[in-house]
Amino acid sequence: MAFATLPGLVDADLEGWQTVYAGVITAVTPGAGIIVAPFARSLAARHRIATGAIGLAAVALGLLIAALAAAQAQPVVALIASMVLGAGYGLCVAYGLTEVAALAPAHRLARLTSYFWTLAYLGFLAPYVITLCTGAFSPPTVLIGSAVLAVITLVAIAYRGTRQAPAR
Repeated sequence: MAFATLPGLVDADLEGWQTVYAGVITAVTPGAGIIVAPFARSLAARHRIATGAIGLAAVALGLLIAALAAAQAQPVVALIASMVLGAGYGLCVAYGLTEVAALAPAHRLARLTSYFWTLAYLGFLAPYVITLCTGAFSPPTVLIGSAVLAVITLVAIAYRGTRQAPAR
């Protein structure tokens, strides 16, 4: 959502620079995900659920910042949102891969990892869903609604973490 949806919501005042701006966000978003990878690994080693919880919190925060950027058409705020969303993405991917590795028997790890990536890449439909929703709601409202969904998922992950049996 950071690099597929957000640039188009805030680039009205960037006449002649829209493509450059979109390119910068396209680099910054996954770059932030790469930067948090060492933190994600160390966090996952201490507590598996924490990586997912912090990642979802970052996604929710990033979506709220994106909603502010869209409401005010502020490219700088959108750039900040893309960094936070990218960091959240990196943490969530690390969480997902850690969970797959913990749950999969060795002979099924490759297959289950490919399933994980298939489901993860379905997230690239989010910009299309947001576009459909903006027919009925404003873009900031849709982004806030997406943040609420991230928080609901965060609560579910946190609840799951408290309900798991201690490791043996």
